[in-house]
Amino acid sequence: MSFNETLRRARKAKGLTQDDVSKALGIKNTTISNWETGVSRPDVDTLVLLCRYYGITPNDVLEYDYEPETIAAHHDSNEWTEEELAEIEEFKKYVRSKRK
Repeated sequence: MSFNETLRRARKAKGLTQDDVSKALGIKNTTISNWETGVSRPDVDTLVLLCRYYGITPNDVLEYDYEPETIAAHHDSNEWTEEELAEIEEFKKYVRSKRK
């Protein structure tokens, strides 16, 4: 499905009119129409705003299927000292703290 069609269907799935979206987000009806007919596209910030409003993700609209590569770290406690295990736990906490 195309970018503009996905936006249109997401709006309609929520039972919204272009006027509803216009009033809620402060975007001109003609601008929304242009996005849904493929004349233009919203900027990134507006796309995120629309997606939140419609309850979808930018990946849904952009048809971008991204799966981050998973790096699994395993350790056997028999091969590590207590100090090393404590350091590993601290590093794991640090890495988790960077998640959004």
